[in-house]
Amino acid sequence: MSIPKIQHLTAFATSLALALVLGCAPKSDATQTTSSSATPVTVNPASQYQFLTPASENDLKQNSVYGYLIAKAGPGFNPATFEHMGLSIQGKISLNGFDYYHLYKDSNVLETLQMLQANPGVLFAEADLPVKADSGITLNNLDPRAVSEEYSIYLTKTVDAWKTYGFGPNTPTVVDIDTGINWAHEDFQKGSTGIVQHAYSWYDLANGNKPIVPTTTYAIDPIDYIGTATTNTDDEAHGSHTAGTIAAQGNNGKGVAGVCWNTNLVSYKGLLNGSGSTWAIYGSLYHLLRWKTTTAYNHTIPVNMSLGGSGASAFAIEVVEACTSNNIVIIASMGNSGQNQANYPAAYQGVIAVGATNGQDKKVHFSTSGSHISVTAPGFDIISCGNQGPDDYESMSGTSMSAPFVTGLVSYMLTWNPDLTPAQIRTYLEKNADFIEGATGFTETNGWGRVNTLKTIGAVVADVTAKTAPASNYLNTPLRVNVQNTFNGTTTPLTNTPVYLYQSDPEGRITNFVASSVTSGDTDSLLAPAGSVDFNLLRPGTYVARCNVSGIQAYSPLITVTSASTNPTVTVPFKASVYNIQTLPDAAASSQTTTDDIVNVYDFNSAKLLTSVDLGALDTAKVMTAPNQVLMINLKPYQTYIGEYALWVGTSLYATNPAPGTFASPAAGGFAGSASHSSAAPQNITVNTLYNGNLTAASDWYKVTVP
Repeated sequence: MSIPKIQHLTAFATSLALALVLGCAPKSDATQTTSSSATPVTVNPASQYQFLTPASENDLKQNSVYGYLIAKAGPGFNPATFEHMGLSIQGKISLNGFDYYHLYKDSNVLETLQMLQANPGVLFAEADLPVKADSGITLNNLDPRAVSEEYSIYLTKTVDAWKTYGFGPNTPTVVDIDTGINWAHEDFQKGSTGIVQHAYSWYDLANGNKPIVPTTTYAIDPIDYIGTATTNTDDEAHGSHTAGTIAAQGNNGKGVAGVCWNTNLVSYKGLLNGSGSTWAIYGSLYHLLRWKTTTAYNHTIPVNMSLGGSGASAFAIEVVEACTSNNIVIIASMGNSGQNQANYPAAYQGVIAVGATNGQDKKVHFSTSGSHISVTAPGFDIISCGNQGPDDYESMSGTSMSAPFVTGLVSYMLTWNPDLTPAQIRTYLEKNADFIEGATGFTETNGWGRVNTLKTIGAVVADVTAKTAPASNYLNTPLRVNVQNTFNGTTTPLTNTPVYLYQSDPEGRITNFVASSVTSGDTDSLLAPAGSVDFNLLRPGTYVARCNVSGIQAYSPLITVTSASTNPTVTVPFKASVYNIQTLPDAAASSQTTTDDIVNVYDFNSAKLLTSVDLGALDTAKVMTAPNQVLMINLKPYQTYIGEYALWVGTSLYATNPAPGTFASPAAGGFAGSASHSSAAPQNITVNTLYNGNLTAASDWYKVTVP
């Protein structure tokens, strides 16, 4: 199934119907809250990240890669759930014990998205968002002075660094996620070999540039065209241009020189015709992360991302976090809107965001500003490699041209110290940049200034010689979050429960979504204890954790951590009843062989769906309830798998499995179920009572009041 053509986004964010939401937008907020006295003081505060919150099907059609969704599932999740919802699986990746699915449905996508968000086995679900190259203006009438002088390497004193220090003894690997690469270009050759080690593509170039089809296990990997008859995966020159700025061979009497030509280059084609999807772009990062963690390559890898979109993605946030924690440092372009706004991935935590300057050492008019900017670099009228043959050179302008300059500088740093961490790299860049346009400190237009290659490399070389390095700006131990519920004097860890972590100011106002995970259901000493989850590589600061179980929300107390903190721990406390809506086999043969149900639980008064469970043949939903809350239960068959079952609603599971009795002859003390097939008049039942039912295509409806 081919992905619909993705249109370029406009330079401004006005085209996206975005809403500022509390945390990870795909999960809805609760109507009731239980927490400690240190609960954040504001109600429904805004998050810095701007997630797409579609209000209609048309919103999805206009602002997403329509039909495509991304969902994160916890351990034990049954992917057949997607099929039940009419979704086809287009790909799957596994990261840190969780599975991320790329899903497709050709219609009624919003309703399906909302059903996914209500499923307890799904940590988040979101629309796949479009991503575009941050290219600016391609100049076809080349300025001969720009061609002959390549001002960027003089303005930043890169030539002086080459002359003073040369390159270090190490050859780092650098990655460029873009429109592809023309690796037959003369400036990507080094002696008799090329510097491009891999040229991956998420598009099958021999099959009309169609997206790659996943295997029967939903695994999907990009195609590597190195070693094939193809020598060019770049359809727009953008990727070849950015790669040339990073690593074009210098001192060879040909064309241009990249900032660091002592490097190996890996290209990912995530963009086609200048645009792509969140799944392809961040799937490239995942593919790189998987390679790095499963091979002997332990050194830091810089990744250039001269691209972006106006909407944040929970999937992207977590892939970026995983990369940063594994010493993959991401350098991204700020964007070309000329406005003060967030553009992603540049605005994600841990990403080095780069703005553009010109030959007069001033900010270029199109360069996007914002509090997340780190540094600037030359990005106007930049000459580099093209895609029209082995000796093609083109001039382009944009923050897409400034980001690879910094990526090349990071690669240059790694030739001297290949194990610098992302925090150390950012420290070097910012401390050694030159303030411009009269600035004496950080500004939202130029960050900490325009990079200075000579000063930066000089600082790295000095630290290598002295065997010292800047301290990390991240915690050295994880923050552990425990999730517990206290009911009738007993405290119980809540296993397999989604947890959302936020940055907060000291007064408790949430400022940013950080990450999501799920509490452990295992007592294995190698894992977090049951009911707990660890968050790694956090910045010093104040944090708060949030959980939402069946519409009831709880926050942890605020916790402030510093670089000196050791094993910080915080607890999310619930004080609520937890009821099991359990379906299980009874004495009837059909209940033990053919019955397969889907359990949907609603709040009766609001008609809000609290949870939807379809994990096995006969399922159990856990619902955290308020006193005297009225629930409505809908049991419907999966496809044609009908037959008998037993239903039990209680704070503990039914004592025996299978349960006694049948629909025709209910268990002693029990009753017959399946008396209603309509939500308008559900069968009234009571807690701690067994009901024997017979599930048909009509489905069964029940109403119960919990104490």
